[in-house]
Amino acid sequence: MKNKNLKIPHVKFVFCHRRPDRTLKFRGRYFPVCARCTGIYAGIICFLLILKFIHFTVDFKLLLIASIMILPTAIDGITQLLRLRESTNFIRLVTGFFGGMGYAMIAILISRWEVLCHL
Repeated sequence: MKNKNLKIPHVKFVFCHRRPDRTLKFRGRYFPVCARCTGIYAGIICFLLILKFIHFTVDFKLLLIASIMILPTAIDGITQLLRLRESTNFIRLVTGFFGGMGYAMIAILISRWEVLCHL
């Protein structure tokens, strides 16, 4: 359902389309980013909070887990882009959340790898 009269707050997010039909709404107000981006940001924040309590070592197994976490987000986005199916905001949010955790994990692993390589 596309309604051109719906407006989303004017917050600049470079990589988000912010389509109202793909954006979550709370108490009549739209989130500043779409459901998938909301999930990605929530996943990144959640992983950073987890880092406060759990120590991760840089290894291939963790990189593989992070890549697997990103895969559903990629599959959901690509199949929707190719018009093979239409995703729901719940699926976008959940796959985005796990993808965000995977992205954060890879970023942390790469930064720790860079530190270890320069010691």
